[in-house]
Amino acid sequence: MRRCLTLGALVFICLSAMLSSCAPPEKELKGRIQGDLIIEPGRYVFKGLVVIEPMGSLSIPNGAELRFAEGSKLVVEGKFIARAQAVKKVTIKAEGCDGIFVGPGYSGLSNIVTEARLRLENCEFSGKFNGPVVTGRSSSVEILKGTFATKDGGIITTEGCPVIFDGNKFVGRDIPAGSISIKGADTVLFAHNSFRNCKIAARGIYIDGRDSLSFNKNAFNFTSASDNGDIIVCRQFFAIDVIENLVAGFNSEAGTRSLFFFSSSNMASVMRNRFENNSAVGQGTTLLKVRAISANFLGNRFTDNSNVDLLALAGNDLTFNTNWIKRNLNSEHMLSFYGRKGSQPANLSFFSSVLTGNSSAAFINCVALNQAYIHDNIIEGTGEAPKTGCFIQSNGTQHVAFDSNKVRNIKSPEFARVISLPSLESYDWVDPGNIMPAHSAVSFSMSQDEFESCSVALMTDGDSMAAKPLMWEMMSNVFKKCAKVEMMKGLGGHVSGDWRFNRFERTDSVRFFASGKGGMTIVERNTFSGTPLLIVDSETKNPGVDFRIYSNVFESWGKGLTIRKIGEVDIFDNMYDSAVMWE
Repeated sequence: MRRCLTLGALVFICLSAMLSSCAPPEKELKGRIQGDLIIEPGRYVFKGLVVIEPMGSLSIPNGAELRFAEGSKLVVEGKFIARAQAVKKVTIKAEGCDGIFVGPGYSGLSNIVTEARLRLENCEFSGKFNGPVVTGRSSSVEILKGTFATKDGGIITTEGCPVIFDGNKFVGRDIPAGSISIKGADTVLFAHNSFRNCKIAARGIYIDGRDSLSFNKNAFNFTSASDNGDIIVCRQFFAIDVIENLVAGFNSEAGTRSLFFFSSSNMASVMRNRFENNSAVGQGTTLLKVRAISANFLGNRFTDNSNVDLLALAGNDLTFNTNWIKRNLNSEHMLSFYGRKGSQPANLSFFSSVLTGNSSAAFINCVALNQAYIHDNIIEGTGEAPKTGCFIQSNGTQHVAFDSNKVRNIKSPEFARVISLPSLESYDWVDPGNIMPAHSAVSFSMSQDEFESCSVALMTDGDSMAAKPLMWEMMSNVFKKCAKVEMMKGLGGHVSGDWRFNRFERTDSVRFFASGKGGMTIVERNTFSGTPLLIVDSETKNPGVDFRIYSNVFESWGKGLTIRKIGEVDIFDNMYDSAVMWE
């Protein structure tokens, strides 16, 4: 067989050889740098131990190529600045080097280090580092707009350093535990970073510190969690801002507790973030956990997530305002709010949000709060009727107020379940030993709400010997085309109800209930229109005082009216427009 080379191929090979032979030789950087060294563009190699001493500096120009030879190590006790442009990036290639170390104690010298600084901007990292790319202590570390194509190892490990980690890109690589580890920082800016098709282990990103953390405008696209525990952890700061981040297509393996865990010693602001198309294997994974004394959750969007709980928020002053929750499926506890021990009662304000097309065993879970005030929201379900679950679960919360909401197509077996127990399970991430607030009674109020095509069942769950008395307070609500509105018999405890000025239209059945010593239910000045069945169920001993139904208006709308009495109930001074069938 003949073998030949075309003239074009020969020319290409010759040109390649000429260009290769014309490449400038590498210049060697080694030993100590004591003054200000500004190198020219070109190719440089670091060999052995290179130390930038406390009064020294090394500045890298646009387009420089840096190679770290095997076993090399750069220690920065002064300043190392590589500030390049996006079109002329600095390339940093490692061949089994130990990495870049910033701050005191790394050189083996007795230098006094006070202002060590590292700034790497528009750098491309590749090759193999034996440890983290950057290790810092008591210094200033800034890594901006970097591209990391290094082997799957550590990126940054610092202690006691203010850190700026901004605009960096990671594509298709593993992020093992401790890859990004920032500890004891006064301030941290972690912003504009992009993680795409990465696999992040538990605590693959870990940040803690003292004053403030800004975790803003980062993007996590088609990234997976590969381990048990909390994946991205940020904690201990006095103030944390989590603003305008995108988390899309994140998939977690079984055993992942949370994708993001933010914990502040004082306040956290979580605003305008987007969580889209994230999922988990099995149950028990929460997308976002936040713990603070005061937490403001504003303008966030959760859409098309599945098999994950969306949010767990713990604190003493919790605000959930103007959030969009849409088409999230198969949650166990979609939105959970936890009270913490402290000098002030734990309260929740949940308002001006939109919840549409979601499915969950429990949509809103309130635990150990003094008061949860849920008002002025738009809520629309899928119209499906699951076999188990509830819309609101109140566990050890003194008072839930559900006011001025518009609710449509919610058909959970229970709309509200109140769990009234003397103590609660400890939630170690919330506050070790956390117990229910001290109060003598529990109440759940609903006022000026509009329900349409819903099933509104109110359930009590508690030990009858230990449960605190429960009062259902229903005022000026409208129930339209509902399958049922009922106080369920429950699982024990002392249950009362106060129903006044409500309107029931074309609701198939309404049930009122009272039980226990001191249990009292009053049904007064309500209007029942086209409601064919009224069930009154009393376990009280003194109906003239404990269970009274009076001054109500019953309009049959051609459907007739049946009143079914169970136990002793005092029914008087009501208005009927047709005959009543008593059972």
